[in-house]
Amino acid sequence: MNLISVTYLVCAFISFESAITVLRTRKGRAVTRVYTFFALDFTLLCIFFSQFVASSSHDAAWFWNRATLLPGNLLAALFLHYVLLLTVNKFSVRWSALLLYLPGLYMSAAMFQGKIISTIVKTPYGWDNVPESMVPSTLLIFGLQALYLLAGAAGIVVWGMHTPYARVHVQARPLVLATLAGACSFLATIILVFSGNSFLVTVGSDLAFVLLFTLFILGVRYSMARHNLMEQGIDLSAEKLVTGMRNPVFITDSGGGILAMNQGARELARAAVHGRVSSVQQIFSCSRELVDELEVIRKGIACSGSVLCAIRIGQAGLCPLSLRLEGIMDGQDVCRGFFIIAGSQTGISAMRSRYRVTARQMEVICLAASGRSNEQIAEEFGVSRRTVERHFFNIYNRLAINNRVELLNLCRRYNILSN
Repeated sequence: MNLISVTYLVCAFISFESAITVLRTRKGRAVTRVYTFFALDFTLLCIFFSQFVASSSHDAAWFWNRATLLPGNLLAALFLHYVLLLTVNKFSVRWSALLLYLPGLYMSAAMFQGKIISTIVKTPYGWDNVPESMVPSTLLIFGLQALYLLAGAAGIVVWGMHTPYARVHVQARPLVLATLAGACSFLATIILVFSGNSFLVTVGSDLAFVLLFTLFILGVRYSMARHNLMEQGIDLSAEKLVTGMRNPVFITDSGGGILAMNQGARELARAAVHGRVSSVQQIFSCSRELVDELEVIRKGIACSGSVLCAIRIGQAGLCPLSLRLEGIMDGQDVCRGFFIIAGSQTGISAMRSRYRVTARQMEVICLAASGRSNEQIAEEFGVSRRTVERHFFNIYNRLAINNRVELLNLCRRYNILSN
């Protein structure tokens, strides 16, 4: 066993440890699984190459040379697949990236069948695989793998340098450097393989490939341990993200258009609006106040806010709610959307409990608190103005007050007033 063989085995151990550690800490994510396959593929390749270089006979060297074909041809595709998931992370990419493996599988099958020929030779430094440099199939193999590696390296460099998020930029630095080292390793291997010097072909190309590619493995390992890099791209959709929340939650764009909502929010929307709901303004009675509050957050005047409102649920009447608004900011502090969390108004139940106010009377109080006139309240309920005045007469008697000003003061005390 010579120096090259030992170096391969050490690098195989490092790669295997990285694969297992990353899989254990970030289990269940697509980018983690692909990276694990990539590191395990490199582990097998290092083990097979270590046995190939130190083989005692031509037959043994030929066997181990055949064993390296599949992991060697898939390595560049796995690398590019990992980069696409890390930088793009879209569902369509996950499946379309599987096409990257077809050339590697075809080339492995062709080499097994002898359609693509390379020879193995015994050198003073161990066995080595020497392809026929001018054969089109050989040029195709190295050209395609070089294209994959350069595309992957370029993708990570662009992503790391131009991301708008400062945290990702810091996390990506070691990975960018490691990626450049990995790409350089493969390009150096290609150059040295065709150099014609036996030392450079065997020792130089092998060590350049294995050592610099191991630097990439170590770069990912460091980024994971130091910065939790692969937590950035969340594999959950926005709807799955809010599924476990107890209160009704809406995720909207900067204009209030609904992007996602949990089951509670879906039931709330279904009860308030018959038909398709596209924005939160369609659901809540305080649409004007809600739009104003969203605009305040969107302009950066505040980062959160709240609105008191209600929805009408069939024959049950108005259901008073308190909306908590939280802005979703990007790396440049530009508002890209909102979290809107709906909760019950405790002041409503407290007032009803103390003054024995009926459900219909509470609806009238809420509408009055929101600034509606008697005519507007009558239109809301589909009754005459005299009926609304009779409601107010009964409400004033129950609350022991004399006019609407005192009613608004009482609503303010129970936090029922709208924005």
